[in-house]
Amino acid sequence: MKQRSFPYTLVFLYLLSFCSCKKENEKSTSDLLLGTWTISELKEDLNNDGDFNDNNEDQLNSCVGDNVLTFHSGGELIINQGALKCDPNEEPSLTGSWLLSDDEKILTLIDDTYTSALALFSLTPNQMELHEIEEGRIEMLIVLEK
Repeated sequence: MKQRSFPYTLVFLYLLSFCSCKKENEKSTSDLLLGTWTISELKEDLNNDGDFNDNNEDQLNSCVGDNVLTFHSGGELIINQGALKCDPNEEPSLTGSWLLSDDEKILTLIDDTYTSALALFSLTPNQMELHEIEEGRIEMLIVLEK
């Protein structure tokens, strides 16, 4: 009788080790955020009509379209302003912080002059989609890529 339970015990231990290894490899939302992200898509609802403008290239060529965001552990955020600055007197890079809400649905970006709470719509290891929501509607769509 004891010999028959031995193979079942081995199968159980094998399955248990497989499941625990998978959990260790899964990254948390905070871990997925870490790294350097560039803006690949930036669209606004300019007319407040629920439709995003089709002129994506103008938005990407604006003073924020060439910014690069680097998320560090501990909540540090470095924003490289890129070649096009909104104000020529701005520093080439800004240091700020980032916070993720407890439910991991809101990403707040904070620097010396601006705080922005963005809805984290989707996040993969290589792409992040953020929505800026005003008065219950999506005002801006931001897609970043690693």
